[in-house]
Amino acid sequence: PSGLRAELADEWLRCEELFAPDEPPAEPGPQLNWLSTMWALVFAVLRRGWKPVVTDLGVANFKGAQVGDAAFIHYCYGDDEFEKRRYMTEDDAEARVWRAAASAGIDAVVCERLRAAAEYYDLREIPGSR
Repeated sequence: PSGLRAELADEWLRCEELFAPDEPPAEPGPQLNWLSTMWALVFAVLRRGWKPVVTDLGVANFKGAQVGDAAFIHYCYGDDEFEKRRYMTEDDAEARVWRAAASAGIDAVVCERLRAAAEYYDLREIPGSR
């Protein structure tokens, strides 16, 4: 409920601080800040004593889920058609990801949104496409 937004946000930030490292990692590399942020939200809900409710506002690309009328897509699981982890290097992120394609389902919607972003940012000549 919208009346609980401020209370949830405050608790979420308090829980997020529990994950904050005392110092930066010794070596550069992939960080899991996104993971701590998701768990902090879970802990915030539980600490407030609230019960999570599953809605149809979003859909995850898990076990062939379809987009339907979902307000947002949680893309997490890759497959042979589209796997976001193929675009981890700087070259891939700047060039290949804009041309990603998939034939159906959530993968196709994600690829369509990538192409729309390229158009929005006026990437007429996609880097690395020559």
